[in-house]
Amino acid sequence: MVVATCIAVIWAIRVVPKIGMHLHVDEGERGAFAFSVATLLMLVLLVAYNQAGGIFLQYDYYFYYFVPYFVLCVASVFIGANTRQLGPIAVTIFLAMIIAAAVSRVDGVPWLYAEPTNFRLSMLLASGVGVCAVALTTGLNKQRWLIFVTGALVVGATLLQRPSIMGADLWQHTLAGTHREKYAEMREAMSFLTKQHFTDVPLFWIDSRETPEMVASYSPAYMFCGFNSFPTVNPDIWFRPGRSFDAGDDIVLVSGRRHIEYEAKVGFRSLGVTAQETAKDVIPYPGGKYDVIVYHVTARDAAPLFKGFLQPTSPTPGAKTIQDVYSANDAAPSAESLTVPQRRQVVGPLWILISVGNIPSDVSVSVMNEAGTETLYQATIKPGAPRTVVVPIQLLDKPGNIVMRASNVNVMRDIRIYRIEVRSLRAD
Repeated sequence: MVVATCIAVIWAIRVVPKIGMHLHVDEGERGAFAFSVATLLMLVLLVAYNQAGGIFLQYDYYFYYFVPYFVLCVASVFIGANTRQLGPIAVTIFLAMIIAAAVSRVDGVPWLYAEPTNFRLSMLLASGVGVCAVALTTGLNKQRWLIFVTGALVVGATLLQRPSIMGADLWQHTLAGTHREKYAEMREAMSFLTKQHFTDVPLFWIDSRETPEMVASYSPAYMFCGFNSFPTVNPDIWFRPGRSFDAGDDIVLVSGRRHIEYEAKVGFRSLGVTAQETAKDVIPYPGGKYDVIVYHVTARDAAPLFKGFLQPTSPTPGAKTIQDVYSANDAAPSAESLTVPQRRQVVGPLWILISVGNIPSDVSVSVMNEAGTETLYQATIKPGAPRTVVVPIQLLDKPGNIVMRASNVNVMRDIRIYRIEVRSLRAD
């Protein structure tokens, strides 16, 4: 907006006085003045559209905000010059080269896009275009070679500085469909979000592992590039502006997890806030779907607890029982172990209380993760009278089966599990 305003003002200062004094205005000046004013008006309308709730995606920026400046850069080739001097053939060749550079594949010339080559060449070409543009507006426009040099630099800049997943790349097929299809999916989600009438810019909590990669573009659609990762939040950036959740904030959670609502409750509680769901939409994509859920933060109750901070090994006051997670009647003994399967999914932080008896020798107790690929907790029960073992499950961990083992396989037949109780500060 600032650049477009400056360009329009410069040409207004040069052209308007001549018009007022009925002096001759060069065709190049008249065209540059008209185009710069039109570009400024277009940007003003786009900003007004955005403020009125219009839909903007990350890649829309390249179309609506990058292209006008690029066209001004191209137009600077002809600023103050008589375009008829170039001839129709030269202009046609220039336009063809611009189109070829814009739609070319990134992997066509891979070394151009490797760092630091891309950065150095981009800076060199941008500087060259700037020098030529200044020269063309200060009396050197009679030099035809300078016009061609500027045109060549602009073509090179177009080839180097192109938005990713644009041009020919937009139609490349991936496992999740074409990028064009992804773009359409994102517009569907943005259409849902524009109906929410947020009073302020919403904050985004995005599950990058369980959703397509392009969902990271939702936050830039609101002129804000940062977002928190779900379910774990980076404590190093939590206290930066626009990252922490406070009372009155609207949070947009994007995730493809099966039990996202439950995990969201745990996540909000771990961050010390109370939030209510206000709207939800399901966005399908080839091979799956993900949820876009809007929450409104009603209160901040406590300091945040980030994953990695160990909770107490005993249930805290106020912990409630979660029903039907495990049952002692489901215990399945074998020659080497005794396994209690999980009946339904729960998410930490929580405590599992296992009451056992008749332990003649040391027995190890392990709580596996939901997939059975990792041990979340392991302890040893010593021989003695019946006792209760408390297993703390940390923030956002998902417990699975409970497995008991003993060095003496005969011991496994004698072990008795009287009760298994799961407690959490949130019983739902």
